[in-house]
Amino acid sequence: EEFPLQGNVFAEDYTVNKDKLTACFINIGEAHGVSDGDKFTIFESITRVGTEIVQEIGELTVVTVHNAVSGCKVTKGSKEVMKAMERYVENVDAGDTNAKPLKVVIKK
Repeated sequence: EEFPLQGNVFAEDYTVNKDKLTACFINIGEAHGVSDGDKFTIFESITRVGTEIVQEIGELTVVTVHNAVSGCKVTKGSKEVMKAMERYVENVDAGDTNAKPLKVVIKK
């Protein structure tokens, strides 16, 4: 309860439709207590003027669960999530070792 279930969105495998990120995989699954239908909030961490800012950018629902990963449908903020994913991938490609993947936290 004090430590909600959390993980990251995989930047390597996601589905885009008309500039919207519509489906993705997260790095937590059945072994971590994830179940079909679980809902997660998606967060982006960005650094502004040396300060890390974490902002909520969307929501997703788990549609397939495997041992260590889960397939999800983005249910809110799909445009914002796509823009955030593009920023993250761009930063990683540019060699930014401080780039942080999109984080997901289970909704209670």
